Amino acid sequence: MNANYSSFTEGTCRLMIRMFDRDRTGTININEFSALWKYIGDWKACFERFDHDRSGTINTRELGDALTSFGYRLSPHFNQTLVKSFAARRSTGTSTEDAINFDDFIEACVTVKNLTDTFRRYDTQGTGVVTFGFEQYLDSVVRTMIF
Repeated sequence: MNANYSSFTEGTCRLMIRMFDRDRTGTININEFSALWKYIGDWKACFERFDHDRSGTINTRELGDALTSFGYRLSPHFNQTLVKSFAARRSTGTSTEDAINFDDFIEACVTVKNLTDTFRRYDTQGTGVVTFGFEQYLDSVVRTMIF
């Protein structure tokens, strides 16, 4: 449930179930659900810590603060692109083009982490620069997408 008591999006639900479905059955058992419930609580506390203006949404600056605390050094332009990308997917609810709600926040942060993990597999020297072909790029991105 979001801060405004709206339901999670279907995409967020799929993302979280995929993350906690350890036996890959497409469902989660009681133990997996318990771990997921804790995960949601941890993310909720994180969301509230960075929602500096207590609006119930995370704006570009607040997302940048959160990502910086997670160890990412991303530009304000990228943070704005991330917020706009996730906010634009929602036609109703509390997300606007300038802010995202709780489930968008989870998806945005998990997406950055998944894409970073994918990038690091190719960045074997740790330089922050990789070279690969177009299809290899597409393959790596598609594997991180939420369906």
